[in-house]
Amino acid sequence: MSWIQTRSGKAVDLLKPEPDTIDFRDIAYALSRLCRFTGHVRRHYSVAEHCVRVSAMLPPTIRLYGLLHDAHEAFIGDISTPVKLSLADMHGEHVRCAIKELEAPIIRAIYEAIGLDEPCKLIRDAIKFADVTMLMTERRDLLGPSPHPWCDFEEVPPLSAAIDPWTAEEAERQFLAQLWAYAPHLQPQVLD
Repeated sequence: MSWIQTRSGKAVDLLKPEPDTIDFRDIAYALSRLCRFTGHVRRHYSVAEHCVRVSAMLPPTIRLYGLLHDAHEAFIGDISTPVKLSLADMHGEHVRCAIKELEAPIIRAIYEAIGLDEPCKLIRDAIKFADVTMLMTERRDLLGPSPHPWCDFEEVPPLSAAIDPWTAEEAERQFLAQLWAYAPHLQPQVLD
């Protein structure tokens, strides 16, 4: 069984996902209930909220890419960086490659469903910088003091504004509102 059933009742084949099985309401719903940092936060903080906040840091022309940068996690979960690195240490770098191979067709199906080309390196780099900046802000506001340094991430300063996490319902609402703002052609799908 290589497919999952979504909240709306669609079957998304994880190995060969079809764009017509991607429902952005499913993505918003799942991401709003998926907690960052494998749940080790002071208050629930969702992947959906993280995506909205990353998107807001980017120029308007690429905010949709920022909003969707973790959308595939609605189907495979948020596999934390420490888990990926630990698996690679235990079983070799091919494990990280396998995870990327699992993610890639899902990401492509999401982009195709929304009508986006895959992002170029310049866009990916801008998203990565915003993502790491948000990571360091989340670390400060949601996790508290760390017992160990966070490798190269320590060089990126957090945002000055503190995060007050949204409820899952608010995160879902904000995610969909941003999606409609950047991709208004999807709004009829969401409202049906």
